[in-house]
Amino acid sequence: MEVTEIETLAAHMRATGMEALEWRHAGSQLRIVRAGGAAQIERDHADVDAQALVAMPEQLVRAPAVGTFVANHPVTRKPLAARGAQVKRGDVVALLECAGFLREVIAAADGVVCDVLAADATLVEYGQPLLTLNIEVVE
Repeated sequence: MEVTEIETLAAHMRATGMEALEWRHAGSQLRIVRAGGAAQIERDHADVDAQALVAMPEQLVRAPAVGTFVANHPVTRKPLAARGAQVKRGDVVALLECAGFLREVIAAADGVVCDVLAADATLVEYGQPLLTLNIEVVE
C-alpha cells in the first residue's frame, strides 16, 4: 500500500468520523486510529522483528448504546477501570445497564485510563464519551 493511499484513507476517516480502520493482506497489517482529530497509523510488517512503541494522545471510549453507566463491578463493587489503570484492547472498562441487561464497554486499544468522564449510575447517550485512554501503538 502506497503512502498516498494511506493518506487518502486517513482523510476519509476524518471526513466521515470513523475512529478506526484495520487492513490485513499477505502478512502485513495496517491499522489507523483517530485520536484527538488526527489519524495515527500503526504498521506491522512480517519482515520487521523489532517494533518500537510510540506514545499517542488520548482516545475517547464512547458509549455503545443508551443506558445507565456502571463504573464498578456489580459483585465486587471494585472499579472496572479506575484512573491510572492499565487496560488491554478488549478489556471491559465499564458496563451499561440497558433494559435490565448489562452491556460491556470494551477498550479499543491498549493504554492507561486517564479519566472517567461519566459518573456512576448516570444515564448516558449513544456515543457519549465515557473514559479517556492514553494509548500506545506499535509502529
